[in-house]
Amino acid sequence: MGSPELQDVKRALLNWSNIFVVALWISQACLSVSHKRVSIVMKESPFVLTILQPVWIAVAFGIVWAAMCFQGHAEKDLDEESTETEDEESDRSDSANSENAKRKPSFRVWHSAVTGLLFTTYNFLGYSGARGHLVSGPLILLLQQTVIPLTMLFSVCFLGRRYFTTHFLSCVSIVAGILVSFVGKEWTAKSIGAVCLLLAQAFPGALSTVFMEFSLQRSHVSFWKLWTLINIWEVVALPPVWVASVPLQGLTFAQSPQNLLDGFQCLFLGQGSTAAAGASDEECETLAFLYPIFVVALIAVKTLQAVVIAKFSSGLLWVVAAAAVPLASQAFTVGWVMGPENVQPPLSAWIWLGTVLVVAGMVLFRVKEAVK
Repeated sequence: MGSPELQDVKRALLNWSNIFVVALWISQACLSVSHKRVSIVMKESPFVLTILQPVWIAVAFGIVWAAMCFQGHAEKDLDEESTETEDEESDRSDSANSENAKRKPSFRVWHSAVTGLLFTTYNFLGYSGARGHLVSGPLILLLQQTVIPLTMLFSVCFLGRRYFTTHFLSCVSIVAGILVSFVGKEWTAKSIGAVCLLLAQAFPGALSTVFMEFSLQRSHVSFWKLWTLINIWEVVALPPVWVASVPLQGLTFAQSPQNLLDGFQCLFLGQGSTAAAGASDEECETLAFLYPIFVVALIAVKTLQAVVIAKFSSGLLWVVAAAAVPLASQAFTVGWVMGPENVQPPLSAWIWLGTVLVVAGMVLFRVKEAVK
């Protein structure tokens, strides 16, 4: 009994598809660090980042989706020309495959609309909570991991997914590792509002990935098409989120247009904000290389997220994100990564211990899901 089980575990860990999990782990760490650096500079205009994020994703994924549609039409035309030469056995096989496909529920556009609204809310809460120096980078990553138990809860409610003891042990190991990594950190009164936004971010984050899992695994849709539609709907959902964002930023609606203008000028022209607490010209100039790095990391993470959800589950997606916490935390201590004014103190033995626990939790979650 022991030998077959050991072989199953080895197959799960050495499976070539794990390359997607590892790539997502590294990309997520890069995204976390670049997200924090950009948010520090854009501390007065987080909604500008909320506006632009779905635009880049929709363009990138839309190009790939359009190319795939064009290729699909070409292949369809080729198939039609060769139908006369197909034998009856092939026809029966195609008919059987068609019947199996029909059993799957069809894709509904409103699924992507709901997911887009959830992601827009998730993005704004994340940018608002991470802006400036209200909350440190490592603490932000810690708070964001509350999405894992919520994802498990929502996937049980909406997808009927069953979790096993090893999955819960995996979450315990991850949470313990994260808590150990941040021994000695203190909460401050000034950061309470930002902390609440980051905690609230977990709800739309968990729901959005569960909706994505349903669409990718249970209906006829490619992740290129799904991500394109989701981000188009994210753009459509921006006005109501903007209405909610103005008071959350402590602005009036009359001040908001100037705030947005300052943000766009800082991001694309390198010009400092007119507000007293805004970024300087020198800070805005750093976005010339920081923001492209962020966009590249964002596209990589979104691609790998869809692959992991389609091949595995939304639960594993957030577990991998949790595993990136110690890796990103170590990057926060590197001067050339964060800049001399934003660098964190050297890592302690507690953070190294946390790294071991978090990675062990990710492996534990992955093994059980692959073997079941």
